[in-house]
Amino acid sequence: MFKIKNISFLIAAHNSEKKILETIKSASIASHKAKLNFEIIVIDDCSTDKTFYILSELKKKKKFLKIFKNKKNLGFSKSILKAAKKASGKNIKILHAANIESSSDIKKYLIRSKTNQLVLTNFIDKRSFFRKILSLTCSKIFSLISGNNIRYFNSALLCNRNDFLKFYPKNFKGNFFLSVIISKMLILDYTHSEVTVYQKHPKKGSKAVSVVNLVSFFQALMIVFLYRLTK
Repeated sequence: MFKIKNISFLIAAHNSEKKILETIKSASIASHKAKLNFEIIVIDDCSTDKTFYILSELKKKKKFLKIFKNKKNLGFSKSILKAAKKASGKNIKILHAANIESSSDIKKYLIRSKTNQLVLTNFIDKRSFFRKILSLTCSKIFSLISGNNIRYFNSALLCNRNDFLKFYPKNFKGNFFLSVIISKMLILDYTHSEVTVYQKHPKKGSKAVSVVNLVSFFQALMIVFLYRLTK
C-alpha cells in the first residue's frame, strides 16, 4: 500500500513532559497500522522538567525509540538536524513535541508519500489572529519566490532523509530552515502534496516575533531567491 518501507520520526523536545508520550504514541500507532519499519528519534534540548526521565523509562519498553540529550540548548532547527543525522530511515517525518498530530493524520502523510516526494502540512490554524496573519504573510512571500502556491511553508514535512540533509541551509539560525528546504525542493519540481490536519497547539509557544526569527526570515528569503536564479 505504501511506497516507503522505513521511516524515522524526528522530534525536538524541550520541557514537553505533558505531551511527549502522546506525540510518540500517535506516530507508533500510524506506523504499526501501515506495517512499516520505523524508529522515533527524540532530541531532548536541555529540558528542565521530567521530559528526559519519561523518555528514558519509555525506552526500556520500546525498541523503536532512540533518545539523546543536548549538553546545551541548541534550539529547534539544530536539534532536528542532529536527529536527521542520527536517523537510519530512508525517509523522515518531523513531529512537533507539543503540536499533537493524530495517528490518522500521520497515516495521511504516509499515503500521500506513495505518489509524492514531499508531503507538507496545511494545518487548521487555531492560534491568535496575529499569528495567523504572520504565518500567512510569510508563506505567501515564500510561495512568490519559489514559484509554487503552498499554504504553509514551515511545517512537519515528510521527505527523503538525504534530500533533507542536502538542502538544509548551513550556518543558519532561526526557525525558517524548513522554508528553505521546502522552497529548494519545489524549485526543483519535486512532486508534492499538502495534508490538511488539525494540530493541538499549546497555550504558550515560541515568540513569533524576535530578532533571531526576523534575521532568519530575511536570510532564508535571500537563500531561496539566489537559489532560484541559479536553477
